[in-house]
Amino acid sequence: MDAVTLTVKSNKQRIVEMLQALTTAHVLRIMQQLDKRADEAAELVYMIAFDVLCERIGWQKAEEYSDEIMRGGVK
Repeated sequence: MDAVTLTVKSNKQRIVEMLQALTTAHVLRIMQQLDKRADEAAELVYMIAFDVLCERIGWQKAEEYSDEIMRGGVK
């Protein structure tokens, strides 16, 4: 085996050992952080999409379109 393969196996083993040491409280805290990060990512995607929409159709139309989406979607 080469050094890269050994390093990858070593890292995987460390990760497995760390996961085995986690308690339920640790797992819950990790899940809360993942939820928070997912919310932050969704907000960032929305902001980028809105910026692109503004560039394409103008701020006022983009605002109307966004409001319609928030009310239940565009048909």
